[in-house]
Amino acid sequence: MERFLDSFKEDAIKYRNIKLYFFKDAIKLITECERQSIKILGLDSFKLTAQGIQPSMEFSYDYSALEMKQSWDKVKEDLTALAYSEFLFEITY
Repeated sequence: MERFLDSFKEDAIKYRNIKLYFFKDAIKLITECERQSIKILGLDSFKLTAQGIQPSMEFSYDYSALEMKQSWDKVKEDLTALAYSEFLFEITY
């Protein structure tokens, strides 16, 4: 798992202890999770502001109750709906 994390380290924008991804990098991370059978537990959306980052409770999702395949399908669906937004994404797996 540590090696998996290292491969996406350069794509992340780190803010304190949060790793945030642009849409295209978030999709790559989710695709790799699916390829390696790593379940997605959640997706959180953030906007950059002059003061830091602002979480969006409206666009935060919990997939922990879903089966593994359902979690990948649902996170891709939710993320795609936000593709043209100004959000950065934190993915919990």
